[in-house]
Amino acid sequence: GQGEQAFCDKFTMEIMITGYVILGFLLTIGFSSFFRYNIPYEVFYYVHHLVFLLYIITILHTMDVEQRSGRSQRSQTFKWFTSTLLYYVCDRVAMKLNHHY
Repeated sequence: GQGEQAFCDKFTMEIMITGYVILGFLLTIGFSSFFRYNIPYEVFYYVHHLVFLLYIITILHTMDVEQRSGRSQRSQTFKWFTSTLLYYVCDRVAMKLNHHY
């Protein structure tokens, strides 16, 4: 019926698709951590760089069609993710500035 179709349509909305991508990244990173001694280090290293894409997709996840059209407010999750990313960038800059050859 109509209710079933509306329910199924929600699974193909933009926010659900970005949510599936986020879940996929988290599972990939988690499994690579679990099997870190069984996979080459380079694979582990590069898979963990997916975190940066995860940040971008999480921020995009908060800007779905509902939010852009003004029907709902933007989630505040992006503030938490952006603040941790800023902390990471500051840590890397400090490490480069304090590294003496």
